[in-house]
Amino acid sequence: MNNRYDLLFRILRPVVIGAVIAYLSNPIFRMFEGLAFSRVRSFSVRRTLSLIGTYIVLALIFAILLMLIIPQLLTSVLDFLENYETLLTTALDNVNGLLDQLNTSFGTQIPPVKPETLQQGLDWIVENVNVDELIDRLLSGNTILILFEYLGDTFFILTDIIFGLFISIYLLSGKERIYAQIMRMRKALFNNRINERITRICTIADQSFGGFLRGKLLDSPIVGILTYIVISIMGVPYPLLISVIIGITDIVPVVGPFIGVIPSAIIILLTDPIKVIPFLLCILIV
Repeated sequence: MNNRYDLLFRILRPVVIGAVIAYLSNPIFRMFEGLAFSRVRSFSVRRTLSLIGTYIVLALIFAILLMLIIPQLLTSVLDFLENYETLLTTALDNVNGLLDQLNTSFGTQIPPVKPETLQQGLDWIVENVNVDELIDRLLSGNTILILFEYLGDTFFILTDIIFGLFISIYLLSGKERIYAQIMRMRKALFNNRINERITRICTIADQSFGGFLRGKLLDSPIVGILTYIVISIMGVPYPLLISVIIGITDIVPVVGPFIGVIPSAIIILLTDPIKVIPFLLCILIV
């Protein structure tokens, strides 16, 4: 039974992706059609130009996000690898300084972390990890099969996204005709009272969900910009990368900011640990 549901989901996945892309792109599409190309008399030309403009905007947004995130992420990783020992020493000094402040403020007796202790822990990991055994496990049949399975899933997802883009173009280009077809099907299947109820529910859902998305698409860039300004003033490392992560994850309701805080805090912890707590307070206030 589960296999049937999985097969049905895989078949319908491009349609669902296309419908979501079309729904999210519709405000941009209407802006182009109602404002930018409103003076174009030919309906087909106006619609084609609006579609081109909409997907150019989506491609630019996606490209800008990649240009912001990938170079900063590579820079962060390379900086960490090049300055590993210095960063480790600095982090250790900052942690011990924080422990001293806690001991002074609260009268505790937390012992400092010694470099020898940290080195012993690293040596223990190196001594107890059997590299040959680890390689054998990675090269085992099960691991390779799992790897190919993940690669296959990734390929299918990318393929579904590409098909979803074409489906979204189809949905946007003929949305009036598709809406009319849906209405005719509803009238054939349901009576007027049920159709009125369906229309009312869909209208409320569209207004609520659409309002939420429009608010989030406005709110998240503001959160990202505010975060960038504040952490730049605080001297937090890699402010652009961190603010982009916070802004993107803020789109997710309720848990989004917490999802963005975790990788951002790890980046700060590896570069300037003393600023993790001010950063967390900053995100909480923002």
